[in-house]
Amino acid sequence: MKIRLPLAVLSGLLSCLAIPAHGQTPPLTAYTGNIQVTFWISLTTPLLQGESINCLVSATVSETDTAVTPPYTNTIVEYGTVSGTVTSSNAAFCIVGIPYEWYLATQASDNIAISYTISYVMSGVATGTFFDLRSTSSSLGSVPVPATNGSVALGPRTVRL
Repeated sequence: MKIRLPLAVLSGLLSCLAIPAHGQTPPLTAYTGNIQVTFWISLTTPLLQGESINCLVSATVSETDTAVTPPYTNTIVEYGTVSGTVTSSNAAFCIVGIPYEWYLATQASDNIAISYTISYVMSGVATGTFFDLRSTSSSLGSVPVPATNGSVALGPRTVRL
């Protein structure tokens, strides 16, 4: 059974269902750009045939605008991941890119916290089964959010794994 309601009734119903505003949302502006981090990876245990390096970078922006009541808070987290390029059994590199479009209220005072994880799964020689995960993680610090169409380039960073 379908129930049909006139548009005026639907419009009133939708108005009643709207969530009341408890404060103001400050004007948000779109900021676009790209974050790129380059890693040189020194391996303490040589890679075997078929093993690969994985590089993950996270970028987090947290902002609070106290000019509105209640204060406006916004947290954005972006991830980028790639498979690294193995240059020898003891070395690899990767370039991780994170294109972004963020809607921010306080870009001039916002920072991007950047961190990484680099890992690989070492496989068993005889059986081909996975037996060990090697991984390292760290913060790369914070950088200011650039103006729109800006870019952040970090590296090359040397990592020992």
